[in-house]
Amino acid sequence: MNISKILVADDDSKIIYAFRELLKPAGFEILEAADGGDALKKIHKEKPVLVFLDIAMPELDGLSVLKQIKTDGVDIPVIIITAFSTMETTIKAIHS
Repeated sequence: MNISKILVADDDSKIIYAFRELLKPAGFEILEAADGGDALKKIHKEKPVLVFLDIAMPELDGLSVLKQIKTDGVDIPVIIITAFSTMETTIKAIHS
């Protein structure tokens, strides 16, 4: 049986826990990353089918991760999540 992997990249463990509790019963394997560098490593190694990506993370922020995903030619849907959003950040995410 091939279980689809979803990556949740967020430095808040409570957010990761909430996604895991929501998605694991639906049959998904939840990958976790607490910073942008770890998120990129897991995207390349684990090949998730979807990424939930926080904007404000240590080491490498979510917008930088999104830009690197596109630069690397990785074709994967990314959903940006954040507790701290501005219109400027939203526009940057759309144009990344």
